[in-house]
Amino acid sequence: MRETEIKTSAKVLLQKVRDEAVLLDLDSQSYFGLDPVATVIWEEISKNKTEEEIVDRITREFEVGADVAKRDLRQFLQKLKEEKLIVSEWA
Repeated sequence: MRETEIKTSAKVLLQKVRDEAVLLDLDSQSYFGLDPVATVIWEEISKNKTEEEIVDRITREFEVGADVAKRDLRQFLQKLKEEKLIVSEWA
């Protein structure tokens, strides 16, 4: 199975506020608030990390198992993609 490469959209700005963040979509002028877990996910996507690497960081930093982390990550990535905040392509 091929790995899907996930990248943040170039038209999205990030502003961190402590352990949370706010995203601004320059196209729609919409703001999106990110909780600490979502902020970690965004940071990892920005560093071109794989899904497995992101799940690993989430399970190390937050009290959650790998199965739950993977499920929640995929749901969050789907939402980001629907909002056009990330783009994905086959690597």
